[in-house]
Amino acid sequence: MYHRFFSSFIAFFIFSCITGQTVIDDLSVNPNPFQKRSSFTYSFINNDTVSVNVLDIIGNTIYSPITNSVMPSGIYQDSLIMDSYADGIYFAQLKFGHKKAISKKIIKSNTAAIVVNANNLNDVIIYPNPLINKLNINFEMNIAENYYLQITNTLGQKIYSIDTLTRKQEIDLSFLESGIYYLRVQNNSEQKVFKIIKE
Repeated sequence: MYHRFFSSFIAFFIFSCITGQTVIDDLSVNPNPFQKRSSFTYSFINNDTVSVNVLDIIGNTIYSPITNSVMPSGIYQDSLIMDSYADGIYFAQLKFGHKKAISKKIIKSNTAAIVVNANNLNDVIIYPNPLINKLNINFEMNIAENYYLQITNTLGQKIYSIDTLTRKQEIDLSFLESGIYYLRVQNNSEQKVFKIIKE
């Protein structure tokens, strides 16, 4: 049995029309090498059927956080936690349907330097995930701008929204059916999207 690589699947996408970034088909890992934890950023130009896999040195898929999911064009970031795995070489893979795959070598090593990534929206914490009825959203920093929240289903349909968020927010999602949803926190300049699971 394989342990989970990702203790929490933290995902965000930032459209180029909001940030001015050019979206390309790409996959990057930072930091790399890493001791126990890292993150990889992946992006794609067009809406596509996407799979994200982690492979061992001989090419066996050992974990697939995303399998054949239809996802909108954008830039995503996932946390990678490999505490229980041996040091060595692995591969992160971004696959687009049956057309194309991008792979990057990742190195887990206890001697790797630790890099801390500081970003305002990286200080947003959601828990528990998976959830049963209620979800907590905490901002570790003071909210200087107006933030709002939106939840969509896997088809991109809006099913819940809040216009103004407080620093510590609890929302009741007991009305949702079991499944996967996307929670977006956004202000005037940036946004972050979390994949949430309703049990």
